[in-house]
Amino acid sequence: MTAPTHPAPAWAGAGAGLDDPERWQDVRTRAATADAAAEILARADAHEREPVPPASFGAYAEFGRTGDRTAFEAAFRARRNRLADLALAALLDPARDVGPLADVVWAICDEYQWAHPANVDGLLDPQPPLPHDEQVDLCAAETAAALVEITGLLADRLPALVIHRARAEARRRVLEPFLARDHWWERAPTNWAAVCAGSLLLAGLPLLEDGAGGAGGVDGGDRDRLVARALAALDTYLDGFDEDGVCAEGVDYWHYGFGYFAAAAEALRERSGGAVDLWDDAAGRPARVARFPQQVRLTGDVVASFADTRPRARLDRGLLALLAARVPGVEVPAGPDLPEPGDQRYGRWVLASRSLVWGTLRPDDASVPERSASTYLAHAQWLAVRDREDGRDVGLAARGGHNDELHNHNDVGSFVLAADGEILLADPGVGVYDRDYFSDRRYENPATGSHGHSVPLVDGVRQHGWSADAAARVLDVARAPDAPGRARFSIEYAAAYDHPDLRSLTRTWTYADGRLDVDDAFTAARPLPVVLRLVGLLPFRLLGDGRAAVVGDRVRLDVELPAGARAATGVLDVAHGLRAPIHLLDLTLPSAAQAAVRTTFRVARTA
Repeated sequence: MTAPTHPAPAWAGAGAGLDDPERWQDVRTRAATADAAAEILARADAHEREPVPPASFGAYAEFGRTGDRTAFEAAFRARRNRLADLALAALLDPARDVGPLADVVWAICDEYQWAHPANVDGLLDPQPPLPHDEQVDLCAAETAAALVEITGLLADRLPALVIHRARAEARRRVLEPFLARDHWWERAPTNWAAVCAGSLLLAGLPLLEDGAGGAGGVDGGDRDRLVARALAALDTYLDGFDEDGVCAEGVDYWHYGFGYFAAAAEALRERSGGAVDLWDDAAGRPARVARFPQQVRLTGDVVASFADTRPRARLDRGLLALLAARVPGVEVPAGPDLPEPGDQRYGRWVLASRSLVWGTLRPDDASVPERSASTYLAHAQWLAVRDREDGRDVGLAARGGHNDELHNHNDVGSFVLAADGEILLADPGVGVYDRDYFSDRRYENPATGSHGHSVPLVDGVRQHGWSADAAARVLDVARAPDAPGRARFSIEYAAAYDHPDLRSLTRTWTYADGRLDVDDAFTAARPLPVVLRLVGLLPFRLLGDGRAAVVGDRVRLDVELPAGARAATGVLDVAHGLRAPIHLLDLTLPSAAQAAVRTTFRVARTA
C-alpha cells in the first residue's frame, strides 16, 4: 500500500506534551496516576544507591555463542529502566539532582552498540559489512528516542556535554544509518514498523528541526525524507491488522506497537498544528485497532493470551485515555494504574512517560461499567464471552484461526476460562525468548507447540505450524442478544493435524450461567487413540467418579470428565522454555474410529 499523503507540516511546538511542569505536578497529585508516580520516585531513589549496571562483552556475545538472550537483556533492561525512572523522577520533582541521570546517559553512550544481539548481523565478526553500532533495530531506535527526548526536556538541568554527546550518538548510530539505507522493517506489517518508525520520528524531529541536526549533513531535506518514510512504515503497520482490528501478535505486542504509533501520531499532530493527523484515517483503522484490548479482556487483568502475550496483561489506562479522546468507542477501565514488571511500558521511556501524562486526561471519578457481552472477531475467529450477571465474573476466550500468524502458536481450538481474576484453564502465552524460539525448533517449546495448549493430541500427533492451511473452519457462532453472557461456537479443525487417517475433528463450546460444555468429536479411517489435553496455571485435582477440580483462592472449577476417559495429571516446568510451569490434565479416550464426548466445567466461588 502506498504511503498516505499529507500536507508538508510547518514544524512547531514541543510535540509530545511532556514539557509542561503543571502536567507533571498533575501526575503526582491525581488519583489516577499518583501511585505510579510514587513508585517511580521510590525506584529512582533505589537506583541512586547503586552503581550503573555493567554492560559486558560476555553478555553481548552470549547470544552468538549459545542463543541465550537473558544476560544481555538483564543488563539492557536494567540500564533502560534506570534511565526512564531517573528521567521521570526529575520531571516529577524539579528540585531533584540529575547527576545520577547524567551518569546513566553517559554509560549508554559508552555502550558498544544499541541493537539487540539477536538482531545484529555479523554479531561476532570484528569487521562486519555494516558496523554493529550503526544497525537500526527496535532497541537502537527506542534508545535514540529516549536520549533525545530526555536531554531535550531536561536541557536546562543536565550538563551541556552530556546533552551534546547523547544527541550526537543518536544521530550517528540511528538517524544517519536510517537515512542512508532502506530497512526491511519499513515494509513489515508488525510492531517493528511502529516502534522503529515512531522512535525515529521522536528522535529525528527535534534534531532535524530548523537545521538543528548538527554535523553529518543532516538538513531540512533529511527531515522531510525521515517523515515520509516513517509515515509509510506506520501505514504499513496499520495494514497488519485485520478488519476487526485484531493484533495477531497478542495484547502485549498491541501495546508495544500501538503505544509507539500513538506517541508518533501525537507528536506529528501537535508539531504540525493538526496538519498531519494519523487518527483521521479514511478507513477507520486506528479506531478499530484501539478497541482491540477491550475485546479480549476477560476478567481483571486476564486476557485472551493467544500468541506471544502474557496470560495477564495490565492495560495501560493512560494510553487508553488518550485513545478515548481521539477515536470513538474506547473503554478505559476504572481504578488506579500501576504497571508491573513485564508490562511493555515498564522501563520504556516513550511508553512510560506518555502513560503518566495521558493518564491525567482521565477524570479521577471515571467509572466504566463492566461489560457483560460476548464478542466474536470473525477474521481471527476469536470468541470472547464476559459473563457478569447475578454476581458472576467469568470470562471465556476460544479460538479457531490458523497456524501461520505473527508470533504464531499452534493453538487452533485452544481456549481460556477465568473467573474473578483467576485463571482456571489457560493458554500459556509467551515463552522464553532464545534462539530456538525463533527457529525451526520453535514448536518444541510447549508455549508455542500444541502440546502446551488445551487441544487434542491425535494418535500422538500435534498440530503443525508455519502453514495457513493448518486452519479451522467455523461451523456455528451463536450469541443471544437478550443474554449477552451466553454463546455457542463450533469449529472443524482436522486440517491443523497432519495425520493421514484423520477425517474430521470438531470442537464446540457452549457457555451459559457459569457452565461451559466442550463437545469434541472425531472420525478417522481407522481406530485412533485421542488425548484431550487441558492446560492450567493451577494444579488439577482428580476427585474420582469421573470428576476433577481446579481450586483457586476465590473460585473453583468443577470438571465432569467424558465417560470412559482415563485421566492423568502432569506438569511442564520452566526447563521446557516456559516462563511459568503449566499443569496438565490428559483425558485419554478409548481408541476408536469415531467418537463424540462432552467435558463440562462449572465455575463456583470457594467461599
